[in-house]
Amino acid sequence: MSIGKLSSHWKVNGTAIYEPAPDTHILHTSISSADSGRTEDGYMHITWVRTDMVKINLIWKALTGLEVQNLVTLMQGKEFTLTYYEYGQEHTADVYVSEVNYDKHTDALYTEEGGICINVSANAVEL
Repeated sequence: MSIGKLSSHWKVNGTAIYEPAPDTHILHTSISSADSGRTEDGYMHITWVRTDMVKINLIWKALTGLEVQNLVTLMQGKEFTLTYYEYGQEHTADVYVSEVNYDKHTDALYTEEGGICINVSANAVEL
């Protein structure tokens, strides 16, 4: 028996992952060059190195231990193509995930599936 529901919109290299929680956070960010900054006369000069990069903090409220293990196997320490859902449509980005975090809640339930883990998260950062 599982807790997570496989998503039709969220994928790792085309493989469906569990539907993230509604409070999954998507950030669009840009990187400025080291030459950017404020001059002594008070003017700001920015040279953009890269714009509109995404950082996605994927969150799952609860998953079984086996489901967390599946996410770790797919994502942790890897570079991959993430399909994500934003603005009512699918988008893709080449990302990396350096860590997957979770709190071990209990082994008493879902014993055969590795117990229950809560507050599961992974930060996917665009390459």
